[in-house]
Amino acid sequence: MAAQMAVNSGASLWGPLKELWETVEGAIWRRQPESGQQGSRLVPEQLLTEALIVSDMFDMGELAALELLLAGEHQQPHFPGLTRGLVAVLLYWDGKLCVANSLRSLIQSRQGKTFTLELSGELVALTTRFTDELMSQGLTKRILSLVSEVNVTREFERLQKQRGLGNEKHRKEVSDLIKESRQALADSLFSWTCQSSLAKDDTLALIGHLETVTVEADGALDSVNLALVMALLYCLDVSFLEQGTEDREDLLQALPLLTEREYMFAVHSRLMDGQTWKLPGLQAVCRLAWALALRALSQLPQGSSLVEFTEADETLADLALRGDVFLFLKEGMLGCEGFTQEEFYIRRLHTLITDFLALMPIKVKQLRNRADEDARLVHMSLQMGSEPPLSLRKDLDHLMFLIGEFYSKDPFGLELGLEFWCPTESLHHTNLQGSYLGIALQRPPHKQVVLSKFVRQMGDLLPSTLYIPYLRMLKGDNMQVGSPVSWEHFFHSLMLYHENLRRDMPNPDVATHYRQPPTRGITQREMDGLTSFLGLLNTIITWWTPVVVVLGLLQCSVPPVLKGELLRCLAAFGKSPEIAASLWQSLEYTQILQTVRVPGQRQAAGIEVELNEIESSCEEYPLTRAFCQLISTLVESSLPVNLGAGLRAPGFGPYLTFLRDAVFLPFPTRAYRHAAEKWEVADAVLEVFHKLLRDYEPQPADFVQEIVELHGEQVPAHKPPGHNIMFHLLNDSPTLALCLSLLGEGVRQLGTYAPFPGKKHLESAVLHCLGLLELALQKEVVFMDLLRESQASLLVSRWSSSSRGPQTRRADHIVNIARWGYALCHAVISTHGSSNPEAAFQSAKILRHVARYPNIQTRLVGDFTHDQGVSDKTHGGLCGILPTWRYNLLGYEVKKPVSSTNLQDPGVLGCPRSCLHAILSLLQRGSEKRSGPVLSQQAPHLAELCYQVIYQLCTCSDTSGPTMRYLRTGQDFLFLSPASTCPFPCQIAALSQMSWLMKTAAIELRVTSLNRQRSHTQRLVSLLLDDPAPSQHTVRRKLLCVLDAIEFSQDIPDLLQLDFFERAQIEQVITNCEHVNEQGHTVCNVKLLHRVLVAEVNALQGMAAIGQRPLLMEEVNSILQQVVERNQVRRSLNAKRHALQSWRSLVLSEDTAGELMPMVAGAVFTLTAQLSQSILSEQQQGVGLDGDGSSGFASIANSALHLILRKLLDFILCTGGGFQRLRAHLYGSLLYYLQIAQKPEEPDTLQSAGKSMWERLTAPEDSFSKLQRENLSIIESYGTALMEVVCRDACDGHEIGRMLALAVLDRILSIDRQSQWLVYLCNSGYLRVLVESLRQDDGALQGLLTPQPPLLKPLYIYESKMALLTRVAKTSEGAVELLRCGLVAQLMECQVFDMVPDSDSHRVMRDPSGFIPSPWTATDRSFCLHAGSSKSS
Repeated sequence: MAAQMAVNSGASLWGPLKELWETVEGAIWRRQPESGQQGSRLVPEQLLTEALIVSDMFDMGELAALELLLAGEHQQPHFPGLTRGLVAVLLYWDGKLCVANSLRSLIQSRQGKTFTLELSGELVALTTRFTDELMSQGLTKRILSLVSEVNVTREFERLQKQRGLGNEKHRKEVSDLIKESRQALADSLFSWTCQSSLAKDDTLALIGHLETVTVEADGALDSVNLALVMALLYCLDVSFLEQGTEDREDLLQALPLLTEREYMFAVHSRLMDGQTWKLPGLQAVCRLAWALALRALSQLPQGSSLVEFTEADETLADLALRGDVFLFLKEGMLGCEGFTQEEFYIRRLHTLITDFLALMPIKVKQLRNRADEDARLVHMSLQMGSEPPLSLRKDLDHLMFLIGEFYSKDPFGLELGLEFWCPTESLHHTNLQGSYLGIALQRPPHKQVVLSKFVRQMGDLLPSTLYIPYLRMLKGDNMQVGSPVSWEHFFHSLMLYHENLRRDMPNPDVATHYRQPPTRGITQREMDGLTSFLGLLNTIITWWTPVVVVLGLLQCSVPPVLKGELLRCLAAFGKSPEIAASLWQSLEYTQILQTVRVPGQRQAAGIEVELNEIESSCEEYPLTRAFCQLISTLVESSLPVNLGAGLRAPGFGPYLTFLRDAVFLPFPTRAYRHAAEKWEVADAVLEVFHKLLRDYEPQPADFVQEIVELHGEQVPAHKPPGHNIMFHLLNDSPTLALCLSLLGEGVRQLGTYAPFPGKKHLESAVLHCLGLLELALQKEVVFMDLLRESQASLLVSRWSSSSRGPQTRRADHIVNIARWGYALCHAVISTHGSSNPEAAFQSAKILRHVARYPNIQTRLVGDFTHDQGVSDKTHGGLCGILPTWRYNLLGYEVKKPVSSTNLQDPGVLGCPRSCLHAILSLLQRGSEKRSGPVLSQQAPHLAELCYQVIYQLCTCSDTSGPTMRYLRTGQDFLFLSPASTCPFPCQIAALSQMSWLMKTAAIELRVTSLNRQRSHTQRLVSLLLDDPAPSQHTVRRKLLCVLDAIEFSQDIPDLLQLDFFERAQIEQVITNCEHVNEQGHTVCNVKLLHRVLVAEVNALQGMAAIGQRPLLMEEVNSILQQVVERNQVRRSLNAKRHALQSWRSLVLSEDTAGELMPMVAGAVFTLTAQLSQSILSEQQQGVGLDGDGSSGFASIANSALHLILRKLLDFILCTGGGFQRLRAHLYGSLLYYLQIAQKPEEPDTLQSAGKSMWERLTAPEDSFSKLQRENLSIIESYGTALMEVVCRDACDGHEIGRMLALAVLDRILSIDRQSQWLVYLCNSGYLRVLVESLRQDDGALQGLLTPQPPLLKPLYIYESKMALLTRVAKTSEGAVELLRCGLVAQLMECQVFDMVPDSDSHRVMRDPSGFIPSPWTATDRSFCLHAGSSKSS
């Protein structure tokens, strides 16, 4: 049974809400404001039943539930594996999220006291007025009500009853949508309090909500309640009044703490209430914030009327301290994961801490006195052997731990911890001299002085109980700068002296040196201070060498946790390449990892023993993780080739063996007290392997076994570590098996979509695994080729043949890689969950490498489709990430002929959503808005690749038909494509997008015209010839607008200006780092160049190199920047050339080439003639030749002339014999070109021209001779194909074409010193044809001597033939061939020579101007000239 219902899609619960969010987002965040569709449908009964279920589940109207289901059905192809009901659940909560996000964005755009989005005043006034109306209607209470009512557990129970939950992925997405909706609501309230104050009732409602808040299992607030707590803290914040802004008076008038006494009384009474909250620590935080607000108000002139409230600030502070306020701030608020992700959370807590220290110094002093007293009690208890009293408080400890934890992280680079530092002396001058830090200083603010005093006083007479908290505070805030005798102070001073005094160094490039008065100097007092500091540093270094002491402690019997910290300390030292080199040697000598076995030693020693015996028994591995971190740091900085030379076989081998055999391979089977540590170990060791393989480039020497002498014995040297890793990855080794198993474990763990211990490290470990596999595939070809050439006895196999799953023995690891890409990449394209685009990228690259193996396509399709569930997931995931895959993922038939595919929209006739659908949706997303397509703006390179894929599908013979039919009928692609709009941008990516689209349009134009689809052809032609911006005077076609978008000038980077490196050597290194990318363009590998240059800098030795390292690195950066600019120029030129080629393919189709080519050839003839005349003018003026005759012509380079010649010859060869007029233009152009290289005074014979033969033979080659030689070389490179075309045109065809072809042959024979063209002319019979044609010309020539002769064409052809024959006769070989062909006999048989014309009868025909010669004059001159020449030959 079915019911006929009218459906109004504009009234659904999802579509309008999505549009609302897109509109708000565009207006506020992108500054792009935007200035229902109805229908009827026959609804099945099953759909009505589902609508009733959805209506009951979400408590909505039946019609709204039906429309939600219809929307879910429409969006179902985007969610493979889900029913329309499950999709409707997602859309329902996505609509809720859109409303919440819109509300948050509107509130954030308000005018307020904390921040501004720099929007237009009109828009800000509009949003402020609108949100004020919302707030007056009870927005705060509604938000708090929804936050309390909407709960993931409660919603899941309701959905579970109606089977509204799907698989793990669906549950995760629904959970994320609910959480994000609650978070957006809480953020809305927080954003309001940042900008404006809440009313009394709203503030009390917020406090009432916080009274019932609880913490999570880890003891911290969740992100929603954290936002509400921060909202209340901003309600009680008055620190903004200290800023002294222009609108301070307006803010004072709008502050209810000063203007509303009822507000003060209500809030004060609520916070002074003795009733305890569910979280006493949270209550203590609110009381502390209120106490600090009261103290700040008491210092204002307006605060005198609030004495009855401000006098309670001390009491409130005491209550807050008794509630362990600082402990809750650290554990309950800083412990929340979302705290460091919001800048204004950080700023508010910073204000809270610093206000307490600055506004309540007496309270801080009391905390210190209490701590000192407690320390004495503890000391007495220890002396008496009794337990310390239980009543001891640790408020100051908690405060120091809070400061250390809070300021240790600075994700936004705010550097708020700098407020705890200020100079000990105020400087009354602003110049650099006399400033110990080399910078101008002024008197610091009072608050900064108080904070600095706090740090110094806390360190005075520090009791033992505060030692650890104080160090944690200093470590977190880097507050050692606050001390005038700190290391940071001295080293920072030296750095600033160096930066300032370096500018006064004399320039070594200037020839004249003179002393100039220093503008920056060091006073005597500063000199004494620095001398004393350097003396102290010398003493400390002499008596305490930290590296030696740390290494010594590592050899002692200390706990593994301490050894781990010592190794991390060494890793910090190892970040410097100079120290890293010495650290390697120190590790060898101390044998932290035993690499040398002592004779007679039975048991191993060092870290391997501690790993196997101590850490394994304790089930904790801090030492192993720290050792991997140390090796990773040292490998990044420096890896000596001769490591361990003299003690053992040199090389990294023992370290790699330990990391592989003792750490990596056993890690899955070890026991771990903390589950997360398992993945931390895997992540640490795989990071080392990844770095070693990344820096390895296979060399021929790696496959030759090197033998070294050690203690009188010959032992094999260790191979490079990257070589060893490649060997294990190209074999069916345990290392490869564990890497593949780790990928499968990662897919399984992440497939649950649930948090688990060590998730972050597992993702990182799998990323390193993917990186190893991708690098192995990338280097495999070179590795195998070198191995094959070396003939070494090393057994390896291609990864494709050894890639079998370790458990199922099937090639399912490729499916695991694809599923891993799906698990991570789907999060990238969705708005929910965490994302790891790097892992997605690595997975796609591995698939691309594997797909390039011969005969593996069928096997890959089988791997993906043998399990239907895996196939659906992989297909859906890869449709989101768009890998470069074949027909199966693009939606084409694989079990039938591909050309028989009938592509449909997703969901139509059961058609799934494919990569092609994803490509089209990405390109069209946002194209209907004023701002234009989203992809072209946010990811232009991805948009270019999308257009390229579409073009390749249209050119492939198998996919062209289905693709073009679908694009033409189902998508209207060419007309709705974003790249087809004007005006066209001039960016590189935009030009490339437009180029691929024009190529696709050219194919469509040809296909529709050949198939006589006139409507489609006419519509496409109208699109191309459309005037996008019509005016009254001019019409600019869209095709010409494409040319307008191409900038025909190109800026070139300046030459490198180097002070330390040799320019020639750097250019050579840059050339060596160049490669041809996938687009066929030659670019420089910037990363490889960076590694080469950094390695060169690290190889420098000596103190001078250490001192100049910053300057060297600065020059390295300038070189890299230059190379980036060069690559950009190359990409720009390639994009422009590609655009022009595409435009030509669109305009010059095969159907129009025959009509346009003659016109083009005529234009080429005109341009070549003009070029020849211009160069001839230069020669006559004396600027065309170089003094030494070696550089060519002044206005144009020889390479450009060669390009013209090649294009002319290509044009001649690509035209058929039917284009006689075109050939005539091209031959004329070629003659003009060849005339360029001919000396004006060059004689036509070999007679002496005023010089002896010796002088002519020994004279240097001038530019004319060089150009002639190069021209001949280019002509000869075309071989007999060009000879055949020219000779055939010289013997047959149109008269003008024959004349010009004969002239071309004449000119080429004149410069052909090797006589290759003459040999071809003789051997192919064309010379005999020309000679025998003289008898055929005899009759036409006789007709010229009649009283009324016809046209002079036969005479000109005769002249051209005789000129060519004369050229041939000038050589001995040519003269012999002419006699063999019977030239003399042919001439003797010509009767035209015996005819004597009547001079009187022909005299009347003479042109008085002499421009047109009479037949007699022309014939007489021609006969006499050429006949005489032939006879003399």
